[in-house]
Amino acid sequence: MFANLMRSELSRLRYRRRAWGSLILVMLAGLVLPSQWMGSIREPTAAEVTLAKAELVRVQLFNECADCTLAQMQGWWSFERVVQEGIGASAIVLAFLAFMIVVTYVGADFSSGAMSTQLTFTPRRIVVLSARALACGVLGAVLMLVGLVTATSVTIIGYLSVNGSDSIGAAPGLLNVMVGGAIYGFLIGVIAALVTFIIPSTPLAMAAAVVILVVTGLVDDASFTPLSKAALHMMPMRNGNAVILGEHVVERYNQVTDVTITRADGLVFHLVVILALFALAAFLFERRDIKG
Repeated sequence: MFANLMRSELSRLRYRRRAWGSLILVMLAGLVLPSQWMGSIREPTAAEVTLAKAELVRVQLFNECADCTLAQMQGWWSFERVVQEGIGASAIVLAFLAFMIVVTYVGADFSSGAMSTQLTFTPRRIVVLSARALACGVLGAVLMLVGLVTATSVTIIGYLSVNGSDSIGAAPGLLNVMVGGAIYGFLIGVIAALVTFIIPSTPLAMAAAVVILVVTGLVDDASFTPLSKAALHMMPMRNGNAVILGEHVVERYNQVTDVTITRADGLVFHLVVILALFALAAFLFERRDIKG
């Protein structure tokens, strides 16, 4: 039963207009995101390098920025930096967009009565929940990949046109970000589906997600008492960056040492969240009256 239902869910993704519309939406986002770093991809001229060196000497002499580097003074982004700080960091924006799309996708079935119809033919609710969550994970992964590939394509075209055909080289770190982004998209898709099964209202599910992100962000950034290492490992945004980039480093935390959240840490965090949400969603979905 599960295998047939899973095939049905995946087939539904292929033929639903809102799924294709979602792909167009993330493609548009992928086209817009590179505008954030396009102004910094031109290699500096010899005169600009000289001025940057002089500025670096000045800030170090007056102890204004003892850790600053020449690359920071120049303001130029190498392609490796574009991958890490541009494409990789923007993947969080795409993930948030993918989350909202999946919430809308699942919530529409509750509001239209399609979920009630499906339960008529597949009364085992736990199977329906599992298949829909996994299918939404696939949707999330596809959305992330489409957005990342679009943003990367625009960036590569711009980088080559400005700096020449040999300026990119082996594109260090790009494959790592693509793989991490797809994994994160899958996790986000599953989480979004489970949240909507728990709160079967699209606006309320979206609002709940935003509140959680805002609250954890405020606790993380505006805390009067520095967070412990364990607390840092429980911050959603930091774990998301770790999954996408391979690791997330909180530099010189508490002026003592760096705190590193690895991709494995991020995966464990999200899997724990998924298991907790699945348990709650299964409990509520089994007892909820789904009206057509």
